[in-house]
Amino acid sequence: MKHIMPVGELQGVDQVVRGDDLASSTPRQILLQQLLGFERPSYLHVPLVLGPTRERLAKRDGAVTLTDLAGEGWGASDVVAVLARSLDLATRNEPAGSITSDVLIGRFDPERLPRHPAAYADLLDLHTPT
Repeated sequence: MKHIMPVGELQGVDQVVRGDDLASSTPRQILLQQLLGFERPSYLHVPLVLGPTRERLAKRDGAVTLTDLAGEGWGASDVVAVLARSLDLATRNEPAGSITSDVLIGRFDPERLPRHPAAYADLLDLHTPT
């Protein structure tokens, strides 16, 4: 089990959003939280991004880092824009620089999150270079 749960409690984390591959470990973590007397955070599990083999995107499958994207000319606002577009929180017509955290917070609705995994190649199609 990862050490994030006790650290999260000590840091006041009350919401956890993570990949749906970790959903099966949630009951054990909740039990441990109860045994330790910690408050239970709310959990939201989201679909993973898939690689070309339709498996979880991992380093061995060609996953890229933020450093890799920066080397290809992506800025932080480009990454945020692609992620926002993949969650239907922004349109392709919105300039990357206008998609701020305040804008995204105002648009966020957990009920609208995707229920199916996305392919990395499809995410790349959402990039509109600035």
